[in-house]
Amino acid sequence: MTKAKAIIVPVTPFQQNCTVLWCEASKRAVVIDPGGDLPDIERAIAAAGVVVDNLAHPRPRRSRRWCRRLEGAA
Repeated sequence: MTKAKAIIVPVTPFQQNCTVLWCEASKRAVVIDPGGDLPDIERAIAAAGVVVDNLAHPRPRRSRRWCRRLEGAA
């Protein structure tokens, strides 16, 4: 059975939680509620060695900005 792993990344001055959740076998990930502090989240993604396939964000406009940024890094 494949296991899931996660990293909690504190973001913004309020230290809100952003979660990077991934499948251990495929290394495919979803970023949940990225909020701010994109460089911190990108470092966590790189440290985990995963590829982000999807974003889950309560504000769709920010999700589009994140998608553009991640596509530029690929």
